[in-house]
Amino acid sequence: MDAVAVAWLEPSGEHAPSPEREASERAARRALDEWALARGLRLVTAESRPAPEVAVDMTIADRVEELLSRARDAMTTQDQEGAERALASAEGLLRSHPELPNAAWLMAEVHRGWSARWSRLSSGDPSRAAAEWKRAAAIDGGRTAGVGESSSSGDREVVASLALEGDGEAWLDGASVARGPLHVRPGEHQLVVTAGSSGHGPVVWSEWVTFAAGTTLRLAVPEAAACSTEDLSRARVASGVVVATGIHCPAWAAATVATAGTGLTLGGATVLVATCEGDHCGPLVSWSVGAPRGDDRRAEASHQHGWPAWATWTLVGVGVAAAAVGVTLGATGAFRSSPPGPTFVNGGLSVNVTPLRPF
Repeated sequence: MDAVAVAWLEPSGEHAPSPEREASERAARRALDEWALARGLRLVTAESRPAPEVAVDMTIADRVEELLSRARDAMTTQDQEGAERALASAEGLLRSHPELPNAAWLMAEVHRGWSARWSRLSSGDPSRAAAEWKRAAAIDGGRTAGVGESSSSGDREVVASLALEGDGEAWLDGASVARGPLHVRPGEHQLVVTAGSSGHGPVVWSEWVTFAAGTTLRLAVPEAAACSTEDLSRARVASGVVVATGIHCPAWAAATVATAGTGLTLGGATVLVATCEGDHCGPLVSWSVGAPRGDDRRAEASHQHGWPAWATWTLVGVGVAAAAVGVTLGATGAFRSSPPGPTFVNGGLSVNVTPLRPF
């Protein structure tokens, strides 16, 4: 028996529990079971498989702050090795955890720490000190140099572009940015993607990326697995038609109870069912308990439906694996590798990557 995904929809305005409603729901479920058996199908309970989230551990930011303080103390006592070890550890933690909400600010201070090392300690290098200060300015716009710091003006902003596909929000160096053209200083930046459009969703992707003039960065926000409860929860009925925008399940069905509220005059316990493939669904047809096979009568539901708490089923087609949406990162530039994680740079390459990691 093939298994099929089913999303139960409830007529709007019928949310108050009552014995009559419960009896109607039980009868409709029996009718749906008959409908499935008549077609050699098996209904499977839906499973929750949301988009992968990136855990944010703020204790890592505390460790970076401590290492920066240790580096400053080491430079005060001319402890070159101690300063370099602390700065290297701090930078390594931040490169491994770009999801931190204050990672951009902390990375800018790490670069300024390196700038101070190359300007204040033995075997100094003014050019390296200036370069590190410029890298910091690219991230946070720059600040006034402190005592013993060697400042350098950052580069002017250039125009790059961000193409974000899916329901998500992008954050560049801790600030929300819109899709499309970006005015950004050339250099390395922190980019984070959160789920949803509210700005308060979980982090689903994060990375250190490098922008230059003309760079285009393409991202696809990871979504819930196909045929999961999260995937099928997008289904609704409007004007007698199943609307399935954004659903990825390759084979599923939408079902709802036929009641007087739908304008139907069907006798017995009746369910309305539409078969669907991805975001395309056929018309709603009726099936009554005890109806002979093939005795389907087309009917339209005249009201929008919502999701009942009691019945979300999923029909996972045999051999159909739940597919999580991956991330495609493309740039008119190339990926710049900076240990331990990959970054994006300009150059003319188009690269595909599969991971993703809110504030």
